[in-house]
Amino acid sequence: MKAPAEARGKTFKCVRCGEAVRVGEAPPAAAPPEKEKDSAGAPPGELIGQLLIQAGLVTTAQLEEALARQRKSGGKTFENLIALGHLTKESLHEFLSRQPGVATIELRRFEIDRKLVEIVPREIAQENLILPIDRLGKLLTVAMACPLDRTTIEKVEEITGLKVKAVLCKLDDIHAAVKRYYPKPDAIQVRDILDAAPGKVVQPKKDWRAALDSLVTLPLDSDVVTLVRELAHSEDPDLRMLGATAATDTCIAAALLRVANSAMYGLSKTIDSVPMAVAVLGKSGVLSAVNGCDNTTLPSVPEIARLRKRACRCAEIAAALAKTSGRVEPGAVFTAGLLLELGSYALAAVAPDEYPRISPDIGGAARNEAEIELLGIGHCEAGHVLASRWQFPEPLCVAIRRYADIEHAPTDQDLVHVVALAAFLTSLKAPPSPDETTPWRKSMTILALDHASIIRVFKHCCPKQNGLSGFRWQS
Repeated sequence: MKAPAEARGKTFKCVRCGEAVRVGEAPPAAAPPEKEKDSAGAPPGELIGQLLIQAGLVTTAQLEEALARQRKSGGKTFENLIALGHLTKESLHEFLSRQPGVATIELRRFEIDRKLVEIVPREIAQENLILPIDRLGKLLTVAMACPLDRTTIEKVEEITGLKVKAVLCKLDDIHAAVKRYYPKPDAIQVRDILDAAPGKVVQPKKDWRAALDSLVTLPLDSDVVTLVRELAHSEDPDLRMLGATAATDTCIAAALLRVANSAMYGLSKTIDSVPMAVAVLGKSGVLSAVNGCDNTTLPSVPEIARLRKRACRCAEIAAALAKTSGRVEPGAVFTAGLLLELGSYALAAVAPDEYPRISPDIGGAARNEAEIELLGIGHCEAGHVLASRWQFPEPLCVAIRRYADIEHAPTDQDLVHVVALAAFLTSLKAPPSPDETTPWRKSMTILALDHASIIRVFKHCCPKQNGLSGFRWQS
């Protein structure tokens, strides 16, 4: 029988035997729960210090001094070690990069969507040196100065409701990025002030570049998406066929490259072709990339259909030129040809009412000039903005930007010259004459191609004015 709490610790006389009976002492009050510890047995914030001691980078006395400073002034343990001169930023970064499962990125190369940054509150980012850089469904990739900081990761997961994958970046880079993407609340944005005449409303011209900055993904072709999903959901998907299907649509190809080159995968080498992206992502990754894209459709105008047809034709011609010259890998060139007019899709997505005003019969430099006249930006620059932000390989970014301005293209990058020639041949309805290829002599010389080889490629890939030869990068 359990004695009442008020009787504990007191002496009573037994009614049966007359002996004195002392009721047990009240149990001591429950101690407050011990602060949660990590897997190494150290409170959150001390794990990194213990690891640094084990690595011989700091001593126990130095760690204790840093922890004492931390209790007084705040900050992270490693920040206090650096401030006290016991640790350098370089040695910290090198040490963390060697830890199992830690992927490293160059944060300075990333152009991050500001809407994505808003997922994590400014105070959390500044206090914990953390910055969201990519999101795929329920997975949020964040850059951190110390990816071993499980307390911060769990805090961000609780705030966002997302699963967090942390990647390592340099301490100076995260400080600069947090300062850039989380300006002070009282920071004043300087804007031009327009004085309108009485009774007249001034309508400022829309900034399409800003609209591009907010573009995270591109709308996909529903028919191709259906085929990709069917192939990926099959019991034993053929990745080769999956890649071939994905490579028939510019926006799907861009989505796969964006995810494959994202910080989430942390690859040391950038992915420059659709088949490589499919091999890296696998069927589940391909599905995630496709499902994570915009579900809306592009404007239903003739130009969109012609864009798709022209992109496929350009990709095939580019791959054939690459095989003929032997200077560039055909898979990478095929993908580059497919993505040359990536910016046109982007402009059609952000300006659905204005874009159909551009004639569907023009491409290349002429289309780029028409877009600049109408919107203030052409597809070459728009595509380069997206390709750079999505971490496409530099040669691919250069090709997208310079293919219609070959005079300013680098002479040491064969890719841009191959796709520039391919874009030129794509615009033709008949094999080019020697005079027509004169402006392309520079590219032909760089690629060691003569006029006869250009004619052979054209006839092979374009046996009919509006048909495709069936040439594929897989061959």
